[in-house]
Amino acid sequence: HASIGAALTLREVGLGAEDVERIDVALTDISFGNMQYPRPTTGLEAKFSLQYCVAGILTNGWLGIEDFTDAAVASGALDALIERIDVRHDPALTEAYEWGQHRPAVMTVTTRSGDRLVQRTEAPPGSPGTFTREMVLNKYRDCMGRGSVVGDTEQLGDRLATIVDCEDVADLMTGLVGA
Repeated sequence: HASIGAALTLREVGLGAEDVERIDVALTDISFGNMQYPRPTTGLEAKFSLQYCVAGILTNGWLGIEDFTDAAVASGALDALIERIDVRHDPALTEAYEWGQHRPAVMTVTTRSGDRLVQRTEAPPGSPGTFTREMVLNKYRDCMGRGSVVGDTEQLGDRLATIVDCEDVADLMTGLVGA
């Protein structure tokens, strides 16, 4: 969701969970309808909780696979910030939406010092042009840390980075199968 991109952008400029008094997130009707769990109780529900995702980004700077486990949600580490995040449908965003385009989000943060920060994001992280190489590598490491890979995952990542120039993809597959 674009609002996760907004949270990442605000985090990059120094906003942290400790700075937040309130957050208001405005979404299109479809995006709002997909966010069914404002207060998740399981890892699966957390994947459909914008409050949980925004709180995770502002608290930890990143969301990984471990953040969406039942244990992570049950820990309550994000609960205090989740309670200060409101998500709502904005008819103006829905009206301006053009079919086939990304659905934007507008995040308004009121800080504890009284400042008001507004971040509009047009596309979610992972959309073309929105994922930095560092983000891709973090996601790669997170995923690879759970698989059966023979060898060094960093070396494998370096090899995969050359896939565009590779004449035989089978060469890249060496090391992907567990022993």
